[in-house]
Amino acid sequence: MNKDQIFIGTIRKCTTYEVRSVFCHSTHIDGQCIGVDGIGYNLIDSEIYKENAILIDLKDRGYIDLESLDSFLDCIRVYQTYGYGLDLMSFSPNHIGELFVDASTLRPYYDTAQKSKHVSVYQLKKQVGASK
Repeated sequence: MNKDQIFIGTIRKCTTYEVRSVFCHSTHIDGQCIGVDGIGYNLIDSEIYKENAILIDLKDRGYIDLESLDSFLDCIRVYQTYGYGLDLMSFSPNHIGELFVDASTLRPYYDTAQKSKHVSVYQLKKQVGASK
């Protein structure tokens, strides 16, 4: 994978998720509801789950925490299917208890001046383990 796909950031856990409707209108024809229009917002509250997590950006699929990759099979899934079967995180939650990435805390893991462009998940896990 490319080194520009690896970030350090904060993972948060959703503690409150409420959908608030401000305006709602439904259209009925012969007693059958054929459409609903509405305007509203989501009330979301969260707590910090993990700070300074090493996150892999799987392009438009989401982010995955490096520490959640426990097996060789998980590492293959990152390369082959872009995260199918793994716990992917987005920037916003959809329900209580869901983990998500705080976009404002993301920063690159590697310096942009480094020459090599690619790194494997195995090499990254080895580097992180050696730095602890």
